[in-house]
Amino acid sequence: MKKFQFLFLFFFISIFLQSIECKSKSDLIKEGDELLSTNPNQAINTYNQAIKTDENDYYLYYKRSLAQLNLHKFRSFMSDISYSLSLNPTFSSGYFLRGRINLKLGRLDEAEADLKKSGMSAKTQLKSIKQAKKLITKYDKVLKSKPNEKTNEEKKKILDEILKLCPSFLKYLQERISISISTADLNSALFDLQTSLLTDRSDPKTHYLKGKVQGIINERQTAVESFKNCLKYDPDNKECKTEFFRTKKIMRKLEQVDRILEQNQYRKTIQLLTETIQLWDEQGRWSPESGAMMYQKRCRAYVGLSETDNALKDCESSLEIQDNYAEAWFWKGEAKIKAELWDEAINDFNKFQELDQNQSQRAQEAKRRAEIEKKKASRVNYYKVLEISEDATLPQIKRAYRTKAKKFHPDMVQGEENKKQAEKTFGKIAEAYEVLKDPEKRRKYDLGEDLLEQHNPFENFQNGGFTFNFGF
Repeated sequence: MKKFQFLFLFFFISIFLQSIECKSKSDLIKEGDELLSTNPNQAINTYNQAIKTDENDYYLYYKRSLAQLNLHKFRSFMSDISYSLSLNPTFSSGYFLRGRINLKLGRLDEAEADLKKSGMSAKTQLKSIKQAKKLITKYDKVLKSKPNEKTNEEKKKILDEILKLCPSFLKYLQERISISISTADLNSALFDLQTSLLTDRSDPKTHYLKGKVQGIINERQTAVESFKNCLKYDPDNKECKTEFFRTKKIMRKLEQVDRILEQNQYRKTIQLLTETIQLWDEQGRWSPESGAMMYQKRCRAYVGLSETDNALKDCESSLEIQDNYAEAWFWKGEAKIKAELWDEAINDFNKFQELDQNQSQRAQEAKRRAEIEKKKASRVNYYKVLEISEDATLPQIKRAYRTKAKKFHPDMVQGEENKKQAEKTFGKIAEAYEVLKDPEKRRKYDLGEDLLEQHNPFENFQNGGFTFNFGF
């Protein structure tokens, strides 16, 4: 039974294969033509089958070249159309088509030769070739002239005219991409990159320029891949090697920065960012977003160290590069709090909130802190009175109080005027201690509440007459 099933399957497959083989050349051409515009890849497969039936038929290679052209496979197109013409040197339509594509690719001499050899009417194409040659001569003169403010504008205008005549002229597509990068016209650069890659996906300079654009828009990982592709097609390309290793180095450093900044290792963060900013400078500052981000993070680190001048300088540098960078406005506000510029800090936090609506709560909290610090600055600073830090522990508070109380106790001072001054100073010391030794009062004081406005427990002392001891 199994043997019978196997024989039946073998017979069925044989019949199926024979049905394919039995398709005539004309049937295959017809099938390929139907697929040519909708599925050029399948059309190529069909023309391949047709070629197997007659490997010396020039027309089959011509047909396959049309499918290659629909896929923008210019090298494969040229290979097929040229082979077709070698089989039939009198094939006028083949010369005319190759001439038109050579014009599109900027191969002007080859285009002219093909169009003339075709014997077909090609006045429009020959006129375009003549115009393109004149424009190229004009462009070369501009390149040799001394660069000035109008040079890029003039070059771009000529390039637009050249590429209107020869839309896939790779050399001048790349020239226009470079100008678009230098003038920050990234949409134009991306459009021309797409055309360049369709023209020749293996051209190293196109991948190099693609990496540059990706770097500008802060897509560092994809930029690395583009530089890698450049080196794949040209292993000795110095520009690609430099950018490949430099971009990878920047990526490693920035990953490390993010990690150590969260660990509050501010000094090390500043060192790493200074090195990375230098690398960015060496790259020609071609990624504004990266530069703005690095200055902002260094600003944040300086805020952590209370180095307000450096912090403000870096946040300003960040905003000079990208004035709508919300995070830079936030840390500029934090630096202003450290610098005791509370109203300016609140303005910066308002700008931060305006630029990033999703950070409203963070902005509100920052503004509240600025208001609290402003309020605290208008009253006695108990920490300064006892000469302790704001994170002092209770034992440290007690020691500071004991030292100050002994020094400024009125009984230790001679003379009426000196005694009055000592009483006043001692009153502030005792007041500070009364608040800071009590966790709840200290918490409220740190939040900006005026605890002693309603009732001053030391008012009797201020009027004289008290009993004091150093018991705790």
